[in-house]
Amino acid sequence: MIKFKDFRRHVAIVPISSKTGEGIPDLLLLIAGLSQRYLEEILKINVEGNGVGVILEVKEEKGLGSVIDIIFYDGKIRKGDKIVFLSRDRY
Repeated sequence: MIKFKDFRRHVAIVPISSKTGEGIPDLLLLIAGLSQRYLEEILKINVEGNGVGVILEVKEEKGLGSVIDIIFYDGKIRKGDKIVFLSRDRY
C-alpha cells in the first residue's frame, strides 16, 4: 500500500467489490485515516461525557467469540463502564 502525505496533491483509489467484500477494510481504513487527519482538532473538542459511536460490523472470531468493530466519535469510555448497543429491526 502506498502512503500519501498530502491528499491535496494525490488521489487514492481503492478497488472494492460488493460481491466478495474485497477492499472494504482498506476503504474503511482510508476513510478513518483521512477523518482523523483532517478532523483532529474537531474530534478533540468533547473528550468528557458518555462515549458515542457507530457499529461498523459484528462478526465471529475464532477463539474470541462475537466481536464488533466500532468507531467512537464522541466522549470517553473507561474500564468498568457499561456499554449499551441499540439496533433497528428491519423486517
